[in-house]
Amino acid sequence: MKLYKNVIRILILTLGLSIVASAQTVSSLIDEVSTTNLDEILNEFSGEVTTTVGGNTVTILNRVSSSGNDLAADYLQEKLNSFSNIDVESDQYSGGSLGGRNILATQVGVTNPDDIYVICAHYDSVANYCADDNATGTAAVLEVARILSQYCIDNTIVYALWDEEENGLIGSGDWADRAQNDGKNILGVINLDMIGYDKDGNNSIAIHTNSNSVPLKDDVVNILNTHSAVIGLMPDVVNPGISASDHGSFWNNGYKAIALSEGASYADLTPHYHTANDRVSTLHLPYFHKISKYLMAIVATKAGLIDSSSCSLGVENEELEHISIYPNPTISVINIELPNLFRATSLELVNTMGQVLYQQNTLLTQIKVSTEELPSGVYFLKIGNGKKSIVKKIMKN
Repeated sequence: MKLYKNVIRILILTLGLSIVASAQTVSSLIDEVSTTNLDEILNEFSGEVTTTVGGNTVTILNRVSSSGNDLAADYLQEKLNSFSNIDVESDQYSGGSLGGRNILATQVGVTNPDDIYVICAHYDSVANYCADDNATGTAAVLEVARILSQYCIDNTIVYALWDEEENGLIGSGDWADRAQNDGKNILGVINLDMIGYDKDGNNSIAIHTNSNSVPLKDDVVNILNTHSAVIGLMPDVVNPGISASDHGSFWNNGYKAIALSEGASYADLTPHYHTANDRVSTLHLPYFHKISKYLMAIVATKAGLIDSSSCSLGVENEELEHISIYPNPTISVINIELPNLFRATSLELVNTMGQVLYQQNTLLTQIKVSTEELPSGVYFLKIGNGKKSIVKKIMKN
């Protein structure tokens, strides 16, 4: 049974209830990719450092499906739930010997909601650590979701993190089969699998395709050529490409799909492939960062950035419509005025990295939050009344 969680929409307060998300350029979104954030996720998800899941300090030592990888899945679900403007789904399926759990998040396109691109990586592993295979791909998908979820887009993006890839593409296969049966209009799939080890040191990125996916391959090569000076990679097209990763599930269902990988063949992969020696210390992090930026360029281009004041998302709860927040942009303080029917209000101010900067539970209807010490930039103010919550995008000048 699928468990759905509606994630809070980004709301930018203007003159009333409408919200505006004006897009930047693809180049500016590439610049937003944080190498610090990528490395932090990579280290947390491969068990090199502790992290927090469900309010507890934990170590994600392995993500092996057969021995239970719910901790890893919970981590991914919490990460995605911390982003705005996406709907997060824990997709529990019954395929394979044990069944599994894909984690997906959908950012609905404003112009073409039924036109779908899938951005994916498998999160399961075969041993402890397994940093390259495939914490690297997982981290890249999370970083792109964090950034792009702040903007309005033309086409729908599904950020998918698959379970049981190592057992035979079971998680992605189950979902792709259902997508095909449901007639989903998937225009393309971008799969990330092992993107952290540059064996030859030549900054070459393998692009695995098949004959049906050549148009998609051509698009992503053109995107790389357009932004090559910033990204710093060279394309290495493999046709026919290796099918033993999750893009293969979509090839089997007639969808256009490609895989981005460090290896054009198995000989190009990290020598620590499928062992507990596959650790962050063995990776080439600048190479990993470049591929993550390349992914950002691909997804932003295919999603279609909207630069229009007409881009708005509605508020479903009337109680939340009467919140007043000013001034926005702010310099030193945020004033928050809540309707009298609010009770036990919770407030949380976070930055674009998801770090909580301020928390408060209050019965007051008029609140001041100081922003004087904050650097200039974008922040998100989450306001909840116990049943529903809303997020306001705050600009600090």
